[in-house]
Amino acid sequence: MFFNFCATPPFPRCSFVGHAKPGKEDFVGTIIYPFMPTRFRSVVSFFATFILSIGLTHGDGASPLLWASGKAPGPFLDAVQSAGATAANEPEVRPDADIIVYDASQPFHATDAIHAGMETVLKKGGSVIISLATGDKVLHDFEDLTPVNFWSVESSRLERLGTGAVAPTGSPFAAALQTPGFTLAGRFDLHLPYSPTEAGQQRYDWEHLGKSLLNTDWQILLTTDQDGRLPLLIEGRCFAGHVFVFGGDLYAPELTAWTGYKAFIAALLTAAAPQPVPADTAVGDLKLSVAPYQPGNGPLSIAITNPGGAAVDAVLAGKVRRLTQGLLNSFSQDVSIPAGQTVTISVPESAPVRDISIAPPSGDSSLPYRRVELGLAHPR
Repeated sequence: MFFNFCATPPFPRCSFVGHAKPGKEDFVGTIIYPFMPTRFRSVVSFFATFILSIGLTHGDGASPLLWASGKAPGPFLDAVQSAGATAANEPEVRPDADIIVYDASQPFHATDAIHAGMETVLKKGGSVIISLATGDKVLHDFEDLTPVNFWSVESSRLERLGTGAVAPTGSPFAAALQTPGFTLAGRFDLHLPYSPTEAGQQRYDWEHLGKSLLNTDWQILLTTDQDGRLPLLIEGRCFAGHVFVFGGDLYAPELTAWTGYKAFIAALLTAAAPQPVPADTAVGDLKLSVAPYQPGNGPLSIAITNPGGAAVDAVLAGKVRRLTQGLLNSFSQDVSIPAGQTVTISVPESAPVRDISIAPPSGDSSLPYRRVELGLAHPR
């Protein structure tokens, strides 16, 4: 649902228009018209329940299964085995896979079947890793699942010169990069959906470029060591799992020859390890509301009411946009609402930006409004 807010003092931020539209997450909801009461039914996403492993081994002691498209080279398979995983290098997606590694140099794999396989893995808490060995327009088929848009990877002609890598503060790859020698002969530009590079494009194609509610929580895990330290490895949540996009070739000879390669792949598989998906909760009973008067800039306040007799755990997901559809923030947040109570959640208007230019400021002098898309989902 979308709400337009006036965001500049002394004007209130008033909800005056909204709509709900079903999407890949099967969201359902109601329509909010101008000046109607602010309390409304939540937008809800329904997940099936799955029991998955935590870390690099299943509860029964078996190794997680990794499916790799194309022909993964020996050094990669050795690194996977050293990390405690089992690789299935087969032409079709294994339905029992925990992690999918998609090699973009194999465009014949960009089919409805592999997209469906990725969706299945993500909905049960698994991960997808995409390696950009070459540029190709077929990658657009996966954009609804990925934390990036592939307009900068449409052709091999867009490949940039070689680079090293830098691990931002808090990155799980910092230890692996302590071994010198990480190098790529070529790589592609990657940009977050709310980066300044895409902000202007959002107003023309916001529904496509901005991603769905549960494609969110985008993080930069590696950057280049030159050219403005652009993102090299980006992670994002999709459904109950995660998608990783690597801006170069994970199988590149110069990378597999690096003495830190096994530690690097181990860190990648650890970050991509399947997560458990809890049982469904009574998310459909919760009610979202947005106060009609929120003066000034700063965080947006969102209220969640639980009218039931038991506490409910849920995931609050949302996106904040300018009136002209430029994306300011995309987030998800675990919430627990006690029985019979209302909890107020504060969410920032602008995203915490890592290693890219500052996101657009919260105030628009000429168009002081915000569009907010909100939804509730079962916990991951």
